[in-house]
Amino acid sequence: MADFTPEISDSQLKPFIILKSIEFYSENKELLGSIKYDNTHKITNPTSLNINDYLIKHSENVTGITCSMSGSSGLKDRFKENQDAYSITKIIYINSDNIQNEFDIIIGCDGHGNVGKIFSIYTVSEFIQYILDNFSTIIENPLVLKDIFKQFNDKLFEIFGTLNVENIKYILEKDFFPVLEKSEILKNQFIELYQSNHFDKLGHQELVGGTTISLLIKTNGRQIVANLGDFDIVTKIETEPSSIIVTRDGLMLENISNIIKLTEDHSGNSDKEVIRILESGYYLKYDINPDGIRRNVSKINAAVINEIDGVKCLTRIPHKDQKYGYVNNMDLEPASYFCDDSFGINCLNMSRSFGDFTKKFVICEPCITDLIYPVDTITKTILGSDGYFNCFNKSLLFTQFDLSNDEIFYNSLDNVSKTFSIKGGDNMTLIIVT
Repeated sequence: MADFTPEISDSQLKPFIILKSIEFYSENKELLGSIKYDNTHKITNPTSLNINDYLIKHSENVTGITCSMSGSSGLKDRFKENQDAYSITKIIYINSDNIQNEFDIIIGCDGHGNVGKIFSIYTVSEFIQYILDNFSTIIENPLVLKDIFKQFNDKLFEIFGTLNVENIKYILEKDFFPVLEKSEILKNQFIELYQSNHFDKLGHQELVGGTTISLLIKTNGRQIVANLGDFDIVTKIETEPSSIIVTRDGLMLENISNIIKLTEDHSGNSDKEVIRILESGYYLKYDINPDGIRRNVSKINAAVINEIDGVKCLTRIPHKDQKYGYVNNMDLEPASYFCDDSFGINCLNMSRSFGDFTKKFVICEPCITDLIYPVDTITKTILGSDGYFNCFNKSLLFTQFDLSNDEIFYNSLDNVSKTFSIKGGDNMTLIIVT
């Protein structure tokens, strides 16, 4: 859509949006709108790849990539598939003072569970409308995103709260949500569910899933982020830290760096999340890998709450004491799961997401970060699924900002192969916004 500025009379001075473009992407470089690509992006040898074959240049300031490694849980290839998806939206927002600003709105998702792809694609395709419908309010008070996230999760439960054959048949026959008309990938996912014998193999109760989400709303001099789970966002602002204002969930943070993580950890490595989970009567247990092939949940608690002199304290069981335990990333953080019960049957490695309705400890309240800095400051913002961030420790990650975008993308694929190998690496999505 071409750029233009409409003529506005005094009686029309109300905030409104000009939608410039919107694109939805999933695996294999496939646009979920009118343009489709036939390329298969299954990475086998990152040392010989041409990175430009994988990149999608959405605009002058936004470039992305999503590709399959070994895969995460799902329905295809023995329940392994790429469940990452993202959307890029560009708008011009004209406020009540007739001042216009261009915004990039990025939604990144990483589905999990055997129907996680349904949750991730539906979210990147449909959640944008919730953002556009409430855009003026979000800009004035980003904390309203907490209510918007809940409204969307309620919609997910209305549609996907109980996935079974009849439910899927109804969705297919009635076009229950409009994205089916835009996304052949998603429609085929439902058809595969309906026609396959996965229900017989898994049983109704195991057809479950959800998705992480990170939302970035970026304009000149400001970035607003809301996240659930571990699809992370890190930014570098080319100015002095003293001129950067960072607010998280309404509280101003002390800032000592111009490289800032804009998302919050919702895993077993977060003391705040662990305390919330344990006080709610649920459990944190280490992930173990006794035979090098299958992953299991330890029977030993990874953390407990003790009372010392009348004060409740979080006590973590040393990871070195956990037989067959292993680390989850290059920062050597232990792999762990939150669980509904002491046996670790109904478990998940994160505490916040969209979906995951069978896991009672999971909530959909996002962490909201509002970042303000001088207008016209040069910035670079990296959004990535855990398949990317798990392969960098913090010091190495910060050095990536000094590289060109092509070098960052190449390093992302190269580091996955060196860290976990292609066979062991998670699918990876990476988006760079300048």
